[in-house]
Amino acid sequence: MGFFTFGKGLVIGFYGGGTVYSVNPSGADIAGFDPEHDVLDFGDISVHGLILGKLEDGSAVIVNPWQDNDFQRIVDASASPIRWDQLSLDNFAPVGNEHLRADIGGVLSWELNRGPKQDGVQADADGRIMLSSFDESVSETVYIRSHEYGVQEIVSDFNPEVDKISFVYLGTRERVSAVDTEQGLLIVVQPSGQSVLLEGIQASELRADHVEFHFDQVREDNLETVLGFDQNDVALVDRSVLLTPDAPVGAFTDGFQVEPGQPVYSLGASIANGVASHHAEHMQHDHHPGAHAEGHGMEGMAPSTGALTLKASGSLYWGGMSGQLTITNSSDQPLSDWSVSFETLHQNFQSWAGDASVEPLPDGAVRVTLTPAAWNSTIAAGQSINLSFNADSVGLPNSGNLTDELFFVGGRGVEPVPAPEPEPEPVPMPEPEPAPEPAPQPQPAAVLVEATVTDQWSSTFSGNLTVTNAGLQPLDAGWSVSFLSDYALKQVSNFSLSQEPQSDGRYLVTLSAPSWSAGQAFAAGSTLSSYYQGSGELSGQTSLSFDSGEASAPSAPATPTDPGETTEPVAPTEPVESTDPAEPTDPVQPTDPVDPVDPTQPTEPTAPSPDPSRSNDGLRVVGYFEEWGIYGRDFRVADVDASKLTHLNYSFFGVDDSGDLFIHDAWAATDKRFSVEQQVSRNFSANEWAGLESAYRDGLVSGGDFALTTAADGSVTLTGLPVGWEEPNAEAGNLRQLDLLKQLNPHLNLGFALGGWTLSGEFSLAFDDAAGRESFTDSVIDTLNRYDFFNTVDFDWEYPGGGGLGSNAVSDQDGANFALTLQLLDQKLETFLQQTGREVEISIATAGGADKLANLNLEGIDPYVDFYNVMTYDFHGGWESQTGHQAAMTGDAGGYDVLTAIDQFRQAGVDLSKVVLGAPAYTRAWGGVQDGGTNGYQQAGDSSQAAGSFEAGSYDVKDLLTGVENGNLRLFWDDTAKAAFVYDSVSGLWSSIETAATVAGKAAYVQEAGLGGLMFWALSNDAAGEQSLVDAAFDALLGGGSLEEIASRAEPFDQVLGGDGQFSLQDFTALS
Repeated sequence: MGFFTFGKGLVIGFYGGGTVYSVNPSGADIAGFDPEHDVLDFGDISVHGLILGKLEDGSAVIVNPWQDNDFQRIVDASASPIRWDQLSLDNFAPVGNEHLRADIGGVLSWELNRGPKQDGVQADADGRIMLSSFDESVSETVYIRSHEYGVQEIVSDFNPEVDKISFVYLGTRERVSAVDTEQGLLIVVQPSGQSVLLEGIQASELRADHVEFHFDQVREDNLETVLGFDQNDVALVDRSVLLTPDAPVGAFTDGFQVEPGQPVYSLGASIANGVASHHAEHMQHDHHPGAHAEGHGMEGMAPSTGALTLKASGSLYWGGMSGQLTITNSSDQPLSDWSVSFETLHQNFQSWAGDASVEPLPDGAVRVTLTPAAWNSTIAAGQSINLSFNADSVGLPNSGNLTDELFFVGGRGVEPVPAPEPEPEPVPMPEPEPAPEPAPQPQPAAVLVEATVTDQWSSTFSGNLTVTNAGLQPLDAGWSVSFLSDYALKQVSNFSLSQEPQSDGRYLVTLSAPSWSAGQAFAAGSTLSSYYQGSGELSGQTSLSFDSGEASAPSAPATPTDPGETTEPVAPTEPVESTDPAEPTDPVQPTDPVDPVDPTQPTEPTAPSPDPSRSNDGLRVVGYFEEWGIYGRDFRVADVDASKLTHLNYSFFGVDDSGDLFIHDAWAATDKRFSVEQQVSRNFSANEWAGLESAYRDGLVSGGDFALTTAADGSVTLTGLPVGWEEPNAEAGNLRQLDLLKQLNPHLNLGFALGGWTLSGEFSLAFDDAAGRESFTDSVIDTLNRYDFFNTVDFDWEYPGGGGLGSNAVSDQDGANFALTLQLLDQKLETFLQQTGREVEISIATAGGADKLANLNLEGIDPYVDFYNVMTYDFHGGWESQTGHQAAMTGDAGGYDVLTAIDQFRQAGVDLSKVVLGAPAYTRAWGGVQDGGTNGYQQAGDSSQAAGSFEAGSYDVKDLLTGVENGNLRLFWDDTAKAAFVYDSVSGLWSSIETAATVAGKAAYVQEAGLGGLMFWALSNDAAGEQSLVDAAFDALLGGGSLEEIASRAEPFDQVLGGDGQFSLQDFTALS
């Protein structure tokens, strides 16, 4: 019996002699599928990441729900398409995601005629329009589906008083919409475009007790809001009569819960006004608005009272909205310290552009009163400001545009604003005297450029750079200064930076004033300073010197004027003086802000801050963040403790057969909007905050990405500002959170990991010719340009030469082609460094087994690799029928241990300081294990009998440590293999495990053997506090902690087996 996972370095097996195919809607088609024997593996993929579809020719496809025409076909050995009605539950490996299990079951049940399905729906001649005429004397049901491309049904004579609508066969939780049209109520699902039109029916005529869902569709995904109902009113029906793929051991599938529903009617028009018109183009129905919600008077409209008017816009998503309020001053006088109120049905209104008070009203609506923030407290006459907000939606679709009609309660609008007092007529100012004839411009004076070095990490250094005008004359606006530097500068926050590499290896650096001060002269004797970062290795230097700089005046200097005679500054030809104010805390800038005071620091830093306390001494602590961890694991970027890591890799980007990189789950990576509570943040003590470089500190505050709060003790917390849906193309999701994390923790090296167990299928094809290698390396550079917070490219190809998924492309030339690819990438990264000043590392996540390392071509790739993350784990696991250590240090009969793995690198001539030792934060477990006189070690077991944390046969370390702490599991140390495990003879559970003590021991081995650090898969598995494996590694390698003290944090071993009968750090150091 095979199993599946999204972890790193796992072996997948076979079911009944057939092949297990891992699905991926953006991957290559599944070819050669045999319905008699083969199996589809959905792993732990989220219901948000894929759905099932059926093309018009009947082909079964795996569909990306967020993009049109992005799907994976399934074909047999003769290239004929497989249909869903050819398959049974035997063709599905256990599906990890509960919602995906239910949705797969809905599609299979429809195709195989299981459950309550009726046959009253018939196709017309072209097989596309399905017509049904209902018998009004009998209650009949319309079944809404999502998977059938090109199917558009028209139901006539639907009687909402007796007939029903059922969603139990629906195969998605996304992109379902409903809209009232002139022909009737149109329900559409994308990306298939499948639709049902209830002729002559409007949404407001539907009864909640005649609309059926199963439990999770309502209680967790709020599909009922599409039709304007509350979850407590619709009917819940039993879906256990439907087919459902197996769940992992210990998991179950909801849907047996039943509730009768309430005889209440839909809000109706809350889903109208063309919200879903783009979903229904294939029907060519005209849309028209209906009446607004009953009990709220006239149709919703933008309120207007007195001098201020309001307009709402934005986007709708599942259960909520992200919008923008435009507040316009329609008077002829400016309004200061304004306030505005309005009423809406939608709850939990939040805005970061001012203060919002929310007052519940008796009829369920709320009254919101807004007052301004400091930056938008004045609205000029005839001008507008924009305020972004989020709110929960009530009775609205799950997609589409927010309008005044959908947002405001009609007739209850803006609080009157007193008319402003008339201002006195301005006193005419005398005309300025004519400007004197221009005097000859003096030659530019010498400029001194100096820099301190206050911090160093990973070939990067930072400090404070000063530019001093040492001459006797001011430099006109638009000045610049050029000088030669031995090192490339990555960024200089308070200046515009350009540089060119020189033939002698140095760089010609040019600094000019940034846009916010481009219109200011550089006074004689004055000094400007800035935080900067540079590239290179320094040896104890605390300062840098440069060749004396020479300043240049603008190419077309402005005619000098008598200072004080005019209020308008004279702008140079280039750059043009900026009139923009300092960026407000809220990301939406007001249309007409008050004039700012000229800043003395930049309003937006070009790069993250320094963190002078950090130094990694050449050692690394590397962690992997799983893209999908935000789902069932509920682990977000905000949960990452960056202070305990030197490197964080985001897992995974994919690589297609042409070499192009792609994002696997766009919803998680770039689309998901995280709430205020889910944002990345960092707390600084009063001393830490004061100790930051002033330019960087001020940039964080005014850069528009963070909100700042100050506690009574002077400590400061910066919290990321949410990205709203009013900018649907704005970068959000995990990648936006990583950007914020980097800004707050500049020492942290962020990498994007490529491949992994699931997405390694096309590496071999992408790298096997020059065109593919060229395309791949260009795509890497494009990714680095787009996401400028990344500075590591991590290859997790599982595996060159074979040993990964059976469906992966494999060649005996994989190792050689890998070396050619890395050589080309190294060349392009060198050019990238010269052009941008950004140094990018290449890391390789390698197997730990000698058989796979033999195919990697270590000697060929090593010149281009900065470090290796060695997966010295998964040596044994649930694919085997007896228990074994998954990460033993030594003594494995088959050579599956740490020492054997490290020896492969030593023999290949790799500098061991580049080798980062991997440790698992998850376990390998078996159930049904007898003691056998060995406390279960090397005894027969079945991983499917070990329920696991999220999948059978694998637990998070934190979960098993809880069992050790409460006495349910005994903790053992195998002093012969140098490995820990837990065992419970009553339940028969046996599992490998790492603890703070074993990590302290492995850190001792790293130091003694001269390795490069420790790596962990994955952060979401780790324990917290003193039991944290990552914390133990950091404290041992970089935190200056005592290894003995760190080991003592762990739960003590209940028994030591073999060896000298004791656990000690010498168990590890003696192995080096």
